[in-house]
Amino acid sequence: VGDVERVNTTSSSDFYNPSNFTIVNDTLYFTTTDKYDNRIYFWKTNNSNINSREEIERVQGINTNSYKTSNFTTVNNTLYFTITDFNGVQLWKINEDGDGERIRNIQSNSSELSNFTIFNNTLYFTVASRDNRLDIYKIDEQGFGERVRGTNSRYSNLSNFTVVNEKLYYIANDSELWQIDETVFARRVSGLNSFLSNISDLTVANNSIYFSVTEKNRNNDAKLWTLDERGN
Repeated sequence: VGDVERVNTTSSSDFYNPSNFTIVNDTLYFTTTDKYDNRIYFWKTNNSNINSREEIERVQGINTNSYKTSNFTTVNNTLYFTITDFNGVQLWKINEDGDGERIRNIQSNSSELSNFTIFNNTLYFTVASRDNRLDIYKIDEQGFGERVRGTNSRYSNLSNFTVVNEKLYYIANDSELWQIDETVFARRVSGLNSFLSNISDLTVANNSIYFSVTEKNRNNDAKLWTLDERGN
């Protein structure tokens, strides 16, 4: 094991808490926090000798009013992440020039972006409005946000995003099982009737999906379910 050595990450001692370390195309990206106003700054280096301040660069084009970053996800050699500022949450990426670029066509003033999932080499995620209603979006071929067809905003809870057999499954409001297929259309899985009170714990085993179902009026007994070959 080599010696531990401090790396000079910036030209100033005004930054602390280096975090969100992510490598994309042999370039290391990370964030630091300004100790005076808690704003987040993005940095990058692609030099193996990072013990030199000159080798660390600020990532250009990113909003410097951000105070929270999360959801660092790499898809097709592109790094995506969310930035939170006083206007809400926005989705950003590192473009081909190594600069920050905000993803367009996503609902403005969102309160949260979450459930980041890679399906068919495409990034899917949920967008919460200020009244906590959720939509599902994906990144389209042009790099913009696109709302998934078949979804609606009446749900306040979408969870358990799970990929199996070229389908993306998720649970809506803890009681409905939905799927998105290669046509990028969401539909509710049939065969799960209204006597169900809770669906949870989507799990993949041997290319099949299993989940727990708690039934109403049956002492809240939980039972194990799976889907048939038709996906029902």
